[in-house]
Amino acid sequence: MKIADFKKLKKFMMMTLSDADSETMMAIRQANKILTSYGIDWDRVLDRTVTVVNEVEEAPAEDQSDDAKRDGQDVDEAFAYLGQGRTSSFIESLQDQWERKRWLSLAQRDALFKTVDRERRMR
Repeated sequence: MKIADFKKLKKFMMMTLSDADSETMMAIRQANKILTSYGIDWDRVLDRTVTVVNEVEEAPAEDQSDDAKRDGQDVDEAFAYLGQGRTSSFIESLQDQWERKRWLSLAQRDALFKTVDRERRMR
């Protein structure tokens, strides 16, 4: 995006704070026109500008058991099966957490393995 268009986009987004509904609506429409002209949507803009913090409990210290290590291999294999860039942003966030902390909650692991199962049925 050209810097001049980016400045306009920022200006229009600041205008959305107006109390005047007509001004706010016009600003949103103008911002949408800028994004559309570059083939960009709000998902892409927000994915690049907002960092979502995973609010999950920390891995328990006793999670270094043989079972946890074996489960870790299963998680690594699941991410390898799904491959890079072919998954949802949710699965990518799980992979990011796994790579940083080497830990996923049981619910997160369940979601990962369900995704793998669904992918296997579709292939």
